[in-house]
Amino acid sequence: MSISLTTVKNATVVTHPAPHHADEAMAVVILNIVEGNVNVLRTRNPKEIEEAVASHATICDVGGVYDPETNRFDHHQRDFVETREDGTKYSSAGLIWKKYGVAACVRLTGCSLNQAKAASVKVDEMLIKGIDAIDNGQVATNEGTMSISQAISILNPNWDEPNRDGYFLEACQITETILTRTIMSCVATVRGQDTVEAAIEASEDSIVILPQFIGGWIETVTRSTNPKAANLLYGVFRNLQGQWNVQAIPPAGQPMAQRKPLPEAWRGQSAAALQEITGVEDAVFCHVGGFICGAKTRDGAIKLAHLATKA
Repeated sequence: MSISLTTVKNATVVTHPAPHHADEAMAVVILNIVEGNVNVLRTRNPKEIEEAVASHATICDVGGVYDPETNRFDHHQRDFVETREDGTKYSSAGLIWKKYGVAACVRLTGCSLNQAKAASVKVDEMLIKGIDAIDNGQVATNEGTMSISQAISILNPNWDEPNRDGYFLEACQITETILTRTIMSCVATVRGQDTVEAAIEASEDSIVILPQFIGGWIETVTRSTNPKAANLLYGVFRNLQGQWNVQAIPPAGQPMAQRKPLPEAWRGQSAAALQEITGVEDAVFCHVGGFICGAKTRDGAIKLAHLATKA
């Protein structure tokens, strides 16, 4: 899939010229995932826009019309009122995602329709909504940090550089990487929910045992309607290095806390000291923050988890 700049005759997508912003860059990238190889015209010329509309091009962030039936997705007009339930206004990125997000998830990952619907909501929450909020002035940028919107916008030409459309294409390349990985992460999370729910049902002694690390497993536990989930204290899973971790589960809505932190005496100890304290021969570490520890084997990690529940 590629994004090319073109004339009105060959345009499949129209957006405004420089300077670019994250919202229309994201909108173009979404369409590129769904349609593949989009041809972009950057213009504010009303005659060119109407000619592109007649040729069934998608109009993003320009043109003064929101009409998803005719693929027009501007949000700057006075009568535009589209907002999310939480009050976050839509920009062109959100409007395009609203129509094409499910299709983008399916096209990119091959997931089922139900998985795509759930993942598309997560992508909006994680990525798209924030871009919309910044574009609409609902969220102030924080000093000392850089948002995704700022990172995309900084690829505009500086005042002492010549203006060229290549900057927009570079911005789209970065935006596509961000969106692609976000979609894949959210789809993987949704796919993993059934595995996590099954592990919750099979859990004993306040410990849930997973076959491997599954992204989003903590969120699944804290949001699960299974009564057993509310009593879980630790999750055990194989990490990306092949060893096994024990992670303390946070209370719902408090990701930096733990329902029951790992024992104070374990925290920050060397492997040898931790083995002596716990009696677990293959224990390897316990984070000084008391939220995660590990062992070389599954059995060792489960032993640590049981010790922690009783501490």
